[in-house]
Amino acid sequence: MFDGKTFEKAVAERNRNWTKTDAILYQMCRDMPRHDSPGETRAKLLIIGRSYATGIERTVRSKGQQGSSVEQLAEYFCRNATLIDGQMDRIRSLDGSRVEHFREAVDVHGHLVRILTKKICTRSPRSFVSKYLHFHFPFVPIYDSYAQLALSRAIPWTDAVEEAFKSPRSADETYCFFCKRFWTLYEEAASRKPQALVKELDRYLCYLERAHRRRSSRLSGP
Repeated sequence: MFDGKTFEKAVAERNRNWTKTDAILYQMCRDMPRHDSPGETRAKLLIIGRSYATGIERTVRSKGQQGSSVEQLAEYFCRNATLIDGQMDRIRSLDGSRVEHFREAVDVHGHLVRILTKKICTRSPRSFVSKYLHFHFPFVPIYDSYAQLALSRAIPWTDAVEEAFKSPRSADETYCFFCKRFWTLYEEAASRKPQALVKELDRYLCYLERAHRRRSSRLSGP
């Protein structure tokens, strides 16, 4: 389930390539935590959205002008700042030390996905919301296709995983299942690497998926 040596390689790779970028994103969200300023909100959406290839701009219909999707999204966030910040405030004091914190994050994630798909996004912004929340609250797991595939192989679905926490009614089902698996991985990693960070486990999953694809490519041959 959890490979300590591979984890160390993934962390070393992250330290070489991503730590500085991540530090800037975390600091940006600490400095600008809310969504009542159009300039600050636009900066966060643009920098996080593009740094982590979230594809959020493709979920918003363009008006035919460069950057119009981000502008529309920033305006939407500001118009709904009270609602969005109200949801995010629910997890502002949490640190991921308890499974209930993960459950609360799943609930907030689900609410934000619904807020965005109600009038602005044409398809689910599931991955974007997870990444956007993560840089505001580092214990929130990042969801994308690489992480999902690697985690599904690393953590088989069992009754224990299903019962990790009760699924919130507002949860995005796919993200909720992902987080139940992630919590299981997080617990095992913490038992062997007590200082393991959620972001390090995200890079670990990416590392696993890349390795899997390389092996599959070699086996398929020319």
